Amino acid sequence: MKLKWIPKHLEKYLVIAIAAIILSLDILNITSASVIYEATLAVLAVLMFFLIKLENKIDNLQFDSAYFKISKFYQSRETLPSLEETASIAKNEIIIWGACLGHAIVKLRLLRNKLDQNCTIKILLMSLTDNYGNNNMLINKVPQVTKNTGFEERLKIAHREVKEFYLSLDEKSKSLFEVRAYDSFPTATYLFIDKDFKNGMIRTEPNLFGFYADELPSFEILNSSNSTLYQVFIKSFQEIWGKANSIF
Repeated sequence: MKLKWIPKHLEKYLVIAIAAIILSLDILNITSASVIYEATLAVLAVLMFFLIKLENKIDNLQFDSAYFKISKFYQSRETLPSLEETASIAKNEIIIWGACLGHAIVKLRLLRNKLDQNCTIKILLMSLTDNYGNNNMLINKVPQVTKNTGFEERLKIAHREVKEFYLSLDEKSKSLFEVRAYDSFPTATYLFIDKDFKNGMIRTEPNLFGFYADELPSFEILNSSNSTLYQVFIKSFQEIWGKANSIF
């Protein structure tokens, strides 16, 4: 029950008013012990009422916070579970979205068994060119945000590696493996595991200014937490995936 009609600090004003009335009655010598007791009970009743109101607000705040519940937090990549370990829980889909995905690309061949298990794998990385076929000028901006050097070369290697990996697959596995490239600036690295299923999980590693990649913190959100933030990340992925170009 929301009592929006109650003025702010009303409980304080009521206590002051009751105290002023009792003081006035005492000055006029028309007060008594029973009046004092009744006034005390009235003050306690007022305070109890607003205490209940405050507890209800706190309960609502705790309920709302569940919509943004973070399941796990990692201080840096040093404490992260391996990609193989995390990917092993996937039953339907694995999505890796980031900049050049150097670490993930190296591990890509280790995920071949997920394709054999009919698990879809989608890779989303930064494009080498813009929509007009020119060099992607944003590539030069990435080292200005992170401390890592040699980004452009690592991105070229990533594009070459995923193409070679794709060509090494049989036709069935190729149908389950898709790579797209986007020409906008990378804001984070994401790992989606079965995002549309009850066991879904999203790991997010924001690109923080002035940090090396290995120093970046990350956090996980579970689909089972009913987090609205979980749905925000899915919507963001769908938006960029729809605009990205296939590299095969």
